Amino acid sequence: MRPTLLAITCLLLTGCTAFRATDSTVAHRHTRLTVNIPPGWYVESLDPVAVLSRNGPPLQRITISATPLGRPLAGTQRTYNDGMLPNEVADLALGLVEATPGHANFARLRLEFDQLAGADAFAAEATFVDASGLPKRLRLHGATLLGHIIQVAYEAADAVYYEMDLAAFENLLESARITTN
Repeated sequence: MRPTLLAITCLLLTGCTAFRATDSTVAHRHTRLTVNIPPGWYVESLDPVAVLSRNGPPLQRITISATPLGRPLAGTQRTYNDGMLPNEVADLALGLVEATPGHANFARLRLEFDQLAGADAFAAEATFVDASGLPKRLRLHGATLLGHIIQVAYEAADAVYYEMDLAAFENLLESARITTN
């Protein structure tokens, strides 16, 4: 009974969420990765991933996730492991996106090396059609930081919203940093 009470207490207290937000930033509690919220965007949710949007998540969203190394990934027995190269992390991450129920016509457009908060990272781009039939474009950046795989993704309706909000996503990526407190 005690674990159930603890779980309920954690759900009721904002201190148990994976991320915390201010008016202008979102930060992950364990890795201290902090990013600036783009002007005009709002925080949709903070647990288990941070979700930001301007016009609503079905049209465009930025998600920030932190997966502990060694934790089994949902729907698979695979894990992210210490020592994985950025392209190996990218292959696993993109494979999980492709396997998402409701995604169709998945196509990888590019994969390259990048930096995220000063760490070696990958940058990938892909397209797919979501469960409602809406064509989407995805930009996904990821890196290993302080025992976690951090992924920052921008997903938007390809026809209008992707290009319109891409600069806001790029600015968010440029603001990514590890804070000391």
